[in-house]
Amino acid sequence: MITATVSHEMRTPINAIMMQLSNLEMILEGQDEAQKMTKIIKNSSNLLLYLVNDMLDVYMLKNGKF
Repeated sequence: MITATVSHEMRTPINAIMMQLSNLEMILEGQDEAQKMTKIIKNSSNLLLYLVNDMLDVYMLKNGKF
């Protein structure tokens, strides 16, 4: 149960951030400095999502539910 709760509570905001960043990139097209900043945020969000997924996988392996 905790895996589903953690998964939903962490993944949903990260996915929302990443979707809004994609929209922002389209709006800021041609503004190089702003695009650099959005890429940094996007890369950080992707890394955070991978870490959350890995943490959940380890938890599931530990509990024999993978």
